[in-house]
Amino acid sequence: MALFGTREWLDEFCRTLNADSEYREAAREYEGDMICVCLPEEGVCSELLVQYFNPFHGKIDEWTVLSDPEEREAAFTLTAGYGVWKKICRGELDMMKAVMTRKLKVQGKMAQLMKQIKPARALVKVMAGLPTTFHDE
Repeated sequence: MALFGTREWLDEFCRTLNADSEYREAAREYEGDMICVCLPEEGVCSELLVQYFNPFHGKIDEWTVLSDPEEREAAFTLTAGYGVWKKICRGELDMMKAVMTRKLKVQGKMAQLMKQIKPARALVKVMAGLPTTFHDE
């Protein structure tokens, strides 16, 4: 099991996502790279976890772990605390609901992102199915 937020976890996530036909179909028209920022939470996860990936028409060709969210520019930057990301990754919190309730902050064109409910749900479904170790377990 890979540790959430690590390169190993991101590699497994993107490979699994690329192999998933449901995601590929749902995201066949999606374009827009992303930076996901997981903020540290005292006593739970002391690290800033930053991941970049570039979904394009149902496939992710490029992904990496960053040390700082400012290292790259992206169409969207999604930022939340560790606990919120953990719930999203487990499928316990809908990503779009997290955006609408401001638990997940978005930088980028919100209207473009809000049109992507099906790809977001397919992505989270894959994420929730990954064998993952979390920092507080």
